[in-house]
Amino acid sequence: MSVDWVRLELDISRFEPTRFADLMAEVQGAGIRLTTLAELGNTTAQQQSLYALNAECAADIPDRGPFFTWSEFRRTRLDVPSFEPHGVVVA
Repeated sequence: MSVDWVRLELDISRFEPTRFADLMAEVQGAGIRLTTLAELGNTTAQQQSLYALNAECAADIPDRGPFFTWSEFRRTRLDVPSFEPHGVVVA
């Protein structure tokens, strides 16, 4: 089976944070903090927490089947040139 990959890019030069100020204040007021894996520290322990979060969320996908093992997750998601800890946002 061949796989066609699509490269996605986000143009942040047009982002208007003021449009989201009220929503961000509401989220922060509820005690929710948005951060990145880079800010948390891209350590093995934090990566394993990210793995656990992904495994939990994947359980909600119908017909998903078993989630990756830790070594598969590392190989296919973390140990790839496109992995960028600054781009992994968690709450």
